[in-house]
Amino acid sequence: MNLKEYQQDSLDYLEKFFKICKESNNPAHAYEEVTREWFNTPLYYRPLPTLPNTPYICLRIPTGGGKTLVGGLAIERINHSLLFTRHSVTLWLVPSETIRYQTLKALREPSNLLHQSVFSSLGEVTILDVDEALHIQPATLNGSNVIIVSTMQSFKQEDTDRLNVYKQSGSLMPHFENINDSEKGNHSLVDVLRMRHPFIVVDEAHNQGTSLAFETLARFEPSTILELTATPDRSRQPSNVLYSVSAAALQTADMIKLPLELVRRENWQDALRDAIARLNSLQEKANSEKTSTGDYLRPIMLIQAERHNTEKETLTPERVKIALLNDFKIPEEEVAIATGVIDEIVDEDILSEKSKKRFIITIDKLREGWDCPFAYILCTFRNTNSATAAEQVLGRILRMPGAKRKINQELNEAYAFVTSANLQS
Repeated sequence: MNLKEYQQDSLDYLEKFFKICKESNNPAHAYEEVTREWFNTPLYYRPLPTLPNTPYICLRIPTGGGKTLVGGLAIERINHSLLFTRHSVTLWLVPSETIRYQTLKALREPSNLLHQSVFSSLGEVTILDVDEALHIQPATLNGSNVIIVSTMQSFKQEDTDRLNVYKQSGSLMPHFENINDSEKGNHSLVDVLRMRHPFIVVDEAHNQGTSLAFETLARFEPSTILELTATPDRSRQPSNVLYSVSAAALQTADMIKLPLELVRRENWQDALRDAIARLNSLQEKANSEKTSTGDYLRPIMLIQAERHNTEKETLTPERVKIALLNDFKIPEEEVAIATGVIDEIVDEDILSEKSKKRFIITIDKLREGWDCPFAYILCTFRNTNSATAAEQVLGRILRMPGAKRKINQELNEAYAFVTSANLQS
């Protein structure tokens, strides 16, 4: 397959790191050597306190850069250059159910680029969620590359007795035949994975860096931990960024929409009114684009509402939806709420021509790596003081549909309408 140049570079630097690790058995040395090459100076390596000898590195790839694809292709690199094996186990950890569903879907659908790339590079592949992994048999682990996609929460808890992955399972007993009692543990899924020393991919790693999370990772005795994120941790446990991709590289590769036009309005109705006007203008451009190229495009507005607060009036998703329907006369079929409590698009392919959705109202889902390349406009009514949070929210509207520049320049750009004077961009 033809990777973007920065994706190929990310994987090449990762493979160099694996090879030096194998030769030297020293992650710090490998990290210094690789960062010296791309950064022109060796960077300081920070091992995990819970896993001081385990390679722990990060690829920084901005939102829209295809970091999931890079993570999938990294499995072949570690098999070839560090583990020297044909088949391995990968535990792919994500911060939310939304991303877990997206990742599983992408890995399983034959038409998806991630599926095609992973199966092409690895050959025999088995994709599992945690419930399926609870019944995995040794023959599956021995005969294929197994990728288990899970939220961190499925494994992360101080009281491990409450989680099925730590409980003894009769289905897993064949894994412990002819194994020393000292290594069997509780005959649980975690014990099965521990004995296989999995490659751990931590997706959206900025959401996972807690002491409990690192203790959880240590329970697997992993061969390597690879973080994938647009915003590496710089404080609690600073990420060892092995290679960093710039937004300019993504723009050159037609992966993201830039520039980003930012408009501030004091009044939320004014912000929403102007955002709707821009959306309608973009739809006219999209219609023209389809006439010229045949490519279907329906620009979508993501609206970030506020949480309900009993002490003051807030712009909740329900209130924003009523305003769209009543004050701006938006057809109800074009509006959906997608929050942790209500999800009106969970079973809908919003990129399909059959979908009518143009307005998606949410609260924090925008920060969870939610992938919607038709999203062109962000309208947010929330104060955002964190630079990391702002980058994550704005990143939701930067992905370029089809990774291809459009004839109409306005469709190559992204737009944000905000009421907060504190939004950092």
